[in-house]
Amino acid sequence: MAELEFADQDRLGQFMDERQQILSAMQNHNWTEEEKAGFRSRIATILTYDAPIQARMRALMNQAHTQTGKIEAGKIQRSAYDNRFHDESYFFDRKW
Repeated sequence: MAELEFADQDRLGQFMDERQQILSAMQNHNWTEEEKAGFRSRIATILTYDAPIQARMRALMNQAHTQTGKIEAGKIQRSAYDNRFHDESYFFDRKW
């Protein structure tokens, strides 16, 4: 969780996969009531990480959206420039 603030999309995805594997393993195991009681606090702690994880995911999504917007703006500018100048243009030089 300490590196969550700086985690990129790949690292965050890896973390979420590992988290899901752990939680699935815990759900699929036949625990006694005593063991369940011992894990409740750990599970509660894990669940408190959901809000910061979601916030980081939203931040990464916003960054991606911003970068996509910049790329699209660049494409629009380039197409406008390309349309103004054709490859078949001719220039004539005249000596006076």
